[in-house]
Amino acid sequence: MVPVMKGLVILSTLCGSNMDSGGLNLEKIKENMEASTDVYIDRVNGCPCFGTSLCLLKGSTNDTLAKRRDNLLIFLKGKETEKKNLRKSNPEQYEYFKMIWDIYQNHRNTEVPEQYVIMLTPCYKESCPHTICQHKPQEPYTWFLGGPEITYCPLPIADPNRAWGQQCVECSGKCIGHYMDPTSQLKCVKENAEFTSTEPPSVVLKRELQKLPDSDTVSLSAIAESTLLRETDVQMVRTHMGEIQKRRKEGAKKAAQTRAKNRKGKLQTQTAETQGADIAATVYCWCREGESGQMISCDNNNCTIEWFHFDCVGLLVEPKGSWFCPDCQPATNLVCFCNQPPYLKMCTCKACHQQYHVACIPGGVRNIRSWRCPNCH
Repeated sequence: MVPVMKGLVILSTLCGSNMDSGGLNLEKIKENMEASTDVYIDRVNGCPCFGTSLCLLKGSTNDTLAKRRDNLLIFLKGKETEKKNLRKSNPEQYEYFKMIWDIYQNHRNTEVPEQYVIMLTPCYKESCPHTICQHKPQEPYTWFLGGPEITYCPLPIADPNRAWGQQCVECSGKCIGHYMDPTSQLKCVKENAEFTSTEPPSVVLKRELQKLPDSDTVSLSAIAESTLLRETDVQMVRTHMGEIQKRRKEGAKKAAQTRAKNRKGKLQTQTAETQGADIAATVYCWCREGESGQMISCDNNNCTIEWFHFDCVGLLVEPKGSWFCPDCQPATNLVCFCNQPPYLKMCTCKACHQQYHVACIPGGVRNIRSWRCPNCH
């Protein structure tokens, strides 16, 4: 979007190393961050973007906001008892946080992966306290004159004309596919062409590799194609994730042994077999690891796993309403010839608008925008 600033690199140690004889120097980190922010604003402010220019402003760093940050972290990530104490001790600040959080939730574009961008758009609800939402325009706002509506976000989209595995004049060796450039993507939007935004590769890799048996190497190609990566890159991530899981399991085992060693009373009289069963009962999710970070429960009462880590199922925020894990998706979410939930790369029939897994389509798909299923061909 801002070609003049392509390749901009700003060092994070402009004012010197963040380490000193005593370890990590927090004051030096703050100084380096301030300097990096000033340099970024100096270089990028005023650059052309869609017929206008960027205007960057530096946020406030006063002591009042710094002190309020601790309470904000309690509001966002604190325990229920901490939140109750905050609401009791500082009700005005708590209600202010709640109002801002509600505005954020009402305006957040949930169709945009937060790994790419946090996008807020007007909700125009009568109860919304935001001044923009209290006056809905007759014509929707657009990014620029004659451009797309502000709800549009140019997410990475795989270019069907330069697809993974095909011959390509731009690549030496095997082509791993290309994304559409912003100009071509905007042209498709104006022509109302059908295409599907690409999921963040990190989400796909975490979700699919955790379900993949260690002996399965065939599916690596399908995962590589869906993420526009090489099979070797996917295998490298797979190996890295395996090492992380191994270290986590070793850490969980060590922590469990320490807890078992420090227990008194009843737990001290338990047999080794009972202690082992107790430890084994504390693992969750596909990764079979202990409780960590944010977790979510599958709403299928017969789910064999029940609890999942947000990272393992690709969640960033708690979904509204019922949530089912991929293994327990209701029948209404089943698609394709195989009658399974959506996963990896999907293709939508231009005629009947039914979804199909690209891997299930005989002969593959040459042009995803004009493809028709066998029933509509």
